[in-house]
Amino acid sequence: PEFGFITSTQEYSNKEWNNYNFSASEVLNRQKEDLVEGMRVKFHLSYDSFRSKKYNVPLYRARKITVLD
Repeated sequence: PEFGFITSTQEYSNKEWNNYNFSASEVLNRQKEDLVEGMRVKFHLSYDSFRSKKYNVPLYRARKITVLD
């Protein structure tokens, strides 16, 4: 996949969502062909101003993604 979503089980008190958009180019230790649903990952969040304005809610993107499995 070129992009996808990461669902986090971590509760962020100041975030509206726990489902974060990501680009495969943000994955640091795997090729996009190796990504499969359910992999455990570590990532950083950054505010997505374009999508936030489009949907009129604060949205965040996953960045600097490392696959833990």
